[in-house]
Amino acid sequence: MNANDLEAIGERFTRLEREVRLWKGAATATIVLLVALIAFSPTPRTREARAADSSARDLVVRSLKIVDEQGRTRIGFGIDKGGPALLLADEKGKVRASLDATKDGSTLELDDVNGTMRAVLTADNVGPALDL
Repeated sequence: MNANDLEAIGERFTRLEREVRLWKGAATATIVLLVALIAFSPTPRTREARAADSSARDLVVRSLKIVDEQGRTRIGFGIDKGGPALLLADEKGKVRASLDATKDGSTLELDDVNGTMRAVLTADNVGPALDL
């Protein structure tokens, strides 16, 4: 290699370094511009924000089931002929706790793993009662 070849290689490296700096600057400016556009753009609000809004409507249903990842009902709200009820189920789908409110009173029932009733709290026209 002679001096002319080394000088040509040096000029090419200098030009390439200049182009890389130019492209890095352009990429940085583009990223900053995109972030600014995203941050200040009028984006639609999320469902959570709409639900918290004062103009949100009431949810009206006869029953509501909340299920786990396997599709088993874990929480149930509903109204039957007697009145409103709340059911809480374990991971196997067995009801472990229930709360009922009827015209005659209210009942809270707690069951064990086998579904056997272990505790009941009742408040009716006669008065409160606790069974263990």
